[in-house]
Amino acid sequence: RPMRWMSALAPTLGPMGPAIASNGAIIYDMNTDTVLEAHPMDQRLVADVTNELRSLYSGAIFGAETLTGLIMEPEFIPAASREQARKAQDIPPITADPVNSVSVRSSRWIESEKITDRLAEHPDVVKLMIKVNGHDPDDLLMTVRAHFGDRVQVTHSAPGISLLEISRGDVHKASTLADYAASMGIHANDVVAFGDQRNDEQMLRWAGTSYAVQSGHPGLFAEADVVAPACDDDGVAEMIEHLLTLPE
Repeated sequence: RPMRWMSALAPTLGPMGPAIASNGAIIYDMNTDTVLEAHPMDQRLVADVTNELRSLYSGAIFGAETLTGLIMEPEFIPAASREQARKAQDIPPITADPVNSVSVRSSRWIESEKITDRLAEHPDVVKLMIKVNGHDPDDLLMTVRAHFGDRVQVTHSAPGISLLEISRGDVHKASTLADYAASMGIHANDVVAFGDQRNDEQMLRWAGTSYAVQSGHPGLFAEADVVAPACDDDGVAEMIEHLLTLPE
């Protein structure tokens, strides 16, 4: 999850300590609301990648997660447009949506016609995002990965939405988790990981025991040791309960 979600989740989860956020680009202390470690993209790289993608996809819309919030181009988050339409029709706003309620700290939104216009003010981009409406997400992912090679990490985590997430070439969930585990004296063989989307691929390969969730992206099933039941069937909870019954 992006860091801007984390403080809103903390009251529900209780004391958690460090959490890896933004596809491995951040280690965030949920107890103190502080960044312990960050792996931002080079400012020139962000600009180059954005410009190249804009040349490839004329209708591309961009957003960027930074250490201080979200920079987004108009229509990057269509929920805002939907809410305007609701107000125009005198439909009461939805206030109980758990996604909207934790998705942003409203004071940390910055809207810009082009995100590259704000890079000088916000050089700490940890995740660049591109949305290209009308494209199959997996096809878009494969095309963009092929274009950039190992210059950047390109992944996807939003089911049914043509939204890609781009990080530094050496940063993903597995790389940061491996470093953090090593700092705690924990070997990969002693790590259990659950994943449901393409941004979990490397993590599932790295962990000693890995579970893909049945309701997640089918491309993960081959990466995991076990396919857990779907979320609607409490699959993750069932697997954790089973793990807790095993001898130490």
